[in-house]
Amino acid sequence: MKLVKILLLRSLNLHILFTKEKIDNNLITKFSRTDKVLHCPILISKKRNFPKIDYSKFTYLVLTSSNALRFLNFSKELLNLQCYCVGSQTAELAKLKGFKSVISAGGNYSSLKNIFFNTVEDKTNRVLYLRGEYVSHELEKEFKKEGYNIFSLINYTSSVNMNFSKQIIPIINNDEPKTIFLYSKRSSDAFAKVILTNNLSSKCKLICLRVISENALNPLKKIKWQNIRVFNIGDEEFCLD
Repeated sequence: MKLVKILLLRSLNLHILFTKEKIDNNLITKFSRTDKVLHCPILISKKRNFPKIDYSKFTYLVLTSSNALRFLNFSKELLNLQCYCVGSQTAELAKLKGFKSVISAGGNYSSLKNIFFNTVEDKTNRVLYLRGEYVSHELEKEFKKEGYNIFSLINYTSSVNMNFSKQIIPIINNDEPKTIFLYSKRSSDAFAKVILTNNLSSKCKLICLRVISENALNPLKKIKWQNIRVFNIGDEEFCLD
């Protein structure tokens, strides 16, 4: 499978670049009906060894990324947990894996936190937070501050795609992308480094930048963009103007 996937259907209006490792196929299909879609992952995930967990001791499962589900061995005890997901993509994957009770927060961390705090009143029940090695928010700390009995488990890690720079430089130089989606601060850090190291800043003036959070925007503020918007996962199709 090629690192950069170009899906082309019908007439092309925009060139859209996704930098997330896994993109919802429905989203790709919807965009590619009228636009040229480029997929160039900045971060690559891999499983990290973790101790065996007795899932029967937990009541709730919190997920801020679908990657956490990619590196699990599923059991009846795990699938019985009430699953709180950051967005629709993670929620859909959870349902496919067999979780019976799945709640989607609509694509951002603040909504996930607020929904959980407003719906879970019994703070004595144990909460399992499955996460990657690198996270953008201190979820465990905030849940504990609210009095929840939460346990954090790291089951995957990620590293910068070594081929990303080689792939992205000609794409930017050829003025291909009109809209770029970035999904984490680490992705933004790596992307900014490529732009600044290779003197591509002038090429960014015509690019619409879409970032998952203000935190993810910080590394890219020194670069001039056509416009900038913060988006929620699942709302990409509404962020092209």
